[in-house]
Amino acid sequence: MKSAVLFFGSSTWLAVGAALCTMLVLLGTAGWLAEIGWPYYAGLAGVGIFFARQVAELRRPVDPPRAFALFRAHVWAGVIILTGAVAGFLA
Repeated sequence: MKSAVLFFGSSTWLAVGAALCTMLVLLGTAGWLAEIGWPYYAGLAGVGIFFARQVAELRRPVDPPRAFALFRAHVWAGVIILTGAVAGFLA
């Protein structure tokens, strides 16, 4: 995150938001191609809301411990996506 902050400066929130949005679009496309059921998309929607809140928080200065906590919280996004995928295949 520190190198992204140095590279993007005050536009870090925009770069992170674009990367996360791209990831969600690609995961949604992959789910559509694999014909995964609705629980997968519900999980992606929840993760999208979670990411939007994080990106909004990045619009103002964030101290390093908080930035690391935001980064570590992405583990839960992965758990939700995986759970949604499994539930989507079972639905």
